Amino acid sequence: MRGLTFGLIAVFAVIQMVAGNAEKWKQYTEECAQEMEITPEMIAEVQGTDELRVDRTIKCFLACALEKAGVLQGDKLRKDVIDTIAQHMEESGEMPGAVRVANKCYDEAVVETERCNVAGALMKCVHHEKQAGLAD
Repeated sequence: MRGLTFGLIAVFAVIQMVAGNAEKWKQYTEECAQEMEITPEMIAEVQGTDELRVDRTIKCFLACALEKAGVLQGDKLRKDVIDTIAQHMEESGEMPGAVRVANKCYDEAVVETERCNVAGALMKCVHHEKQAGLAD
C-alpha cells in the first residue's frame, strides 16, 4: 500500500491546492483508494505524461477524495473552501498564482453536472495550468 500511496500522492499533488493540507490529502487518497480498489497499475497509467489521461474510475476516485476534503458536496464544488485554500497557498508562497488558477479551474469544472466529471474537469484544468507554468 505504501507504493500505491506514493503513486497517488505523486499523481494528485498538482490538485493538492484544492484539498489544502498535504497530510489530510494523503489520508483521503488512501481511504478512497481502498474504497474504490484503485491499484498501482491504474495510477501508473495516469503518470508519466504531460497529457493527463484520466478514465472514469480515476475521476471518481478524485471525487471521493475531494468530498472527504469538503471541496465537493455531491456534484457541487464549494467555492468558499476552494477560495480559502487557494488564498492560503498563495499567501504562504506554497503556490504563487493559486487564486487565479483556482478561479479559472472552478469556472471550468462548475459547468459539469456529475460529481466524477466535476472532479475530472477540475483536475485536468489544474494539471494544465501547472504544465503551462501558470501556477508558478
